[in-house]
Amino acid sequence: MPAKACPTGSSCGYEHSGRFDPKAFVVTADPALTADEVMTFVAAQVAPYKKVRAVDFLAAIPKSPAGKILRKNLRNPSN
Repeated sequence: MPAKACPTGSSCGYEHSGRFDPKAFVVTADPALTADEVMTFVAAQVAPYKKVRAVDFLAAIPKSPAGKILRKNLRNPSN
């Protein structure tokens, strides 16, 4: 997966079976990019316990006026 296919991304934990697993939020320039490609790419870069277990594709990552990523909005998209 070339880096230009995924220009922006973020991650945070999501609750799954009573535990928090890593989840990636991706803004992609390549509509053919799949969740499996993202998970495979990340798995090659990080330790096993940090591997991404889920991927969401978004139109834009929510940010504050200061430019910080609003992870609470990623966990609860209704906010």
